[in-house]
Amino acid sequence: MTKAQAIYERDAKRRLWVARVYGTGNIVTGRTVGEARRRLLRATGYCANDVEDDVILPNVVKRRLNVLEAARGRGSGVLPVPDSFMRTAKKAVAQAFKAMGLGLREAASLAGVSKTTMWRWTNEVERRHEK
Repeated sequence: MTKAQAIYERDAKRRLWVARVYGTGNIVTGRTVGEARRRLLRATGYCANDVEDDVILPNVVKRRLNVLEAARGRGSGVLPVPDSFMRTAKKAVAQAFKAMGLGLREAASLAGVSKTTMWRWTNEVERRHEK
């Protein structure tokens, strides 16, 4: 059986996530990707295993996440990653999500880190601006 593809896009004006499965005509919204996903599954009648999720992020956020991912990958190998590079990458990701107007939990979920980690990155950015 082919999986249905769910597309999640951020509506910046309404500060909501818009979710749709093409071919069904169902469009739902939610404050978080998780909420939009639950509503979409309820509206379409699909099981969670029958849907493949695709979260569309702005290009700026994608690029910053890619830099952070590359830094993490380099850190686990032979080449050490300079602390300044990691700090810069973390700061860039935190700023991008903050500019999108996302909460800590949502930003952490999309970045693949814990809420506490995202909080540290965000506070590090704010502390640096205060000085």
